[in-house]
Amino acid sequence: MRASLPFLLLVACSEAAPTQPVAKPVEAPVATPVSEATPVAAAAPAPAAPRLKGSAPADGCVIELEQRLAAGTRGLALPEGVLVASDDALTLWQLAEDFREGPRLKLDAPIAKASATCRDGRCELAWIDQKMRLFHSQLGAELRPAKELARGVDRRFAPALATQGDRTLIAYTATVDEVMHTKLLGLRGDKQEPLQDITPESHGAAAPTFLLGASTPTLVAIDAHAGISPLLELPLDGTGKPRESLVRTPISQPFEPPQLAAVQWPSGEAEAFFTVIGKLAMTAIGRVPLRRTESITALSPSRGYGELSFAVARGTQRALFACEVPVSAAPKAERKLELTLSDGKRDAHALELEAPALAPSLARTQGGYVLAFTRGSEVHATLLRCAD
Repeated sequence: MRASLPFLLLVACSEAAPTQPVAKPVEAPVATPVSEATPVAAAAPAPAAPRLKGSAPADGCVIELEQRLAAGTRGLALPEGVLVASDDALTLWQLAEDFREGPRLKLDAPIAKASATCRDGRCELAWIDQKMRLFHSQLGAELRPAKELARGVDRRFAPALATQGDRTLIAYTATVDEVMHTKLLGLRGDKQEPLQDITPESHGAAAPTFLLGASTPTLVAIDAHAGISPLLELPLDGTGKPRESLVRTPISQPFEPPQLAAVQWPSGEAEAFFTVIGKLAMTAIGRVPLRRTESITALSPSRGYGELSFAVARGTQRALFACEVPVSAAPKAERKLELTLSDGKRDAHALELEAPALAPSLARTQGGYVLAFTRGSEVHATLLRCAD
């Protein structure tokens, strides 16, 4: 693939389905705190999340609830709430009739990147702080104290999380001899399994992410370079051990540092999504099939400069994407959020959230999605009803 290919292709992908109404910011007051800050507090069972009523537009989403939560640097969406990260604490806002402040965990350094995976009412949490340390916690009946798992972790990339039986798998990026490597560790209860470097020989591997919708845990990473950068597929066996790694689709001009996500569709096709340098050196969110070589197209075309963030959550037949979009090509232009529904064959422009809106995080919940994002210095949360 020629290095110039994305510059041509990403221009042609700006046509979308008819524009949906832009969601205006909700200026509801911040909810009254339930408790004072404590190192860890038991979480009283939250009332069941409200059932989403009615139906969504055929190819769109509607906002059932939007709420301004609290001051914070980022929000992490969960099926039953949002974790709000401030400089010195991680606070759970539980979803009932609205989002209500719950347990709080103190931090000794701000969080740089965080991830979560939830199953059967329990969430596994992992984050990397500004001191380049990896932590793990669990959220079930309570928000458990955090456990430090590793140091020297690359704080530019979020950790990847998956569960496999009673095992929690966490992958992260760290530099080895000036090359980015992907490392994998497993947790079974309070026992930490041996750390594994799963980077293929003669390659680098950065920005690991688990393939959403895969029947067995499968990591996707990128051997990132200034030019051609191959995607890597790193499947795991039934015990969380790496199987033979596979060099997959090469892409050109990934953004530095790249953000990566991957989805396996009901058809069995797998697709990778990533930040890339597009036309006029502006940033775009590109997409390619993972297991066959094909030209890059755009999930979100080049419309401005600088690092972009996006999030994805998979429904039954489609996935919902939330992408930061600069409102103009001016330097430091504000960002809005564009929501897109896709089944891997057809995309639908589902909703827009008015600028400023940054750092999206998505989680599937009963009958819809939880979306967390930042607006100004505060974290907001929305409950979305989307066609699926």
